[in-house]
Amino acid sequence: MGAASDSQLSGRRYRRRILGWGAVAFVVTFAVGSAVTLARVEDDLTTRVGDELVAAGVDGVTASFSGQDGTLECHAPLDDPDDVVDLAAEVR
Repeated sequence: MGAASDSQLSGRRYRRRILGWGAVAFVVTFAVGSAVTLARVEDDLTTRVGDELVAAGVDGVTASFSGQDGTLECHAPLDDPDDVVDLAAEVR
């Protein structure tokens, strides 16, 4: 009867190990996926805001993003900077 108990304990430890490593693999996969996705979202926002501003006839403005926080840089004074910011903010 003692051997059966050792076998059951060994099986439980083995299951815990599998579940533990599975949880670690899940977290690592999620973290790597988040980092890749964030970079793609930032690039997409930069491209779409730039395209929207060019389509609206605004030249000399470059957009960059860190997460969802955007920065617009003007190479020359703008006639209506608030309008440019509103155009950029409407891009989803």
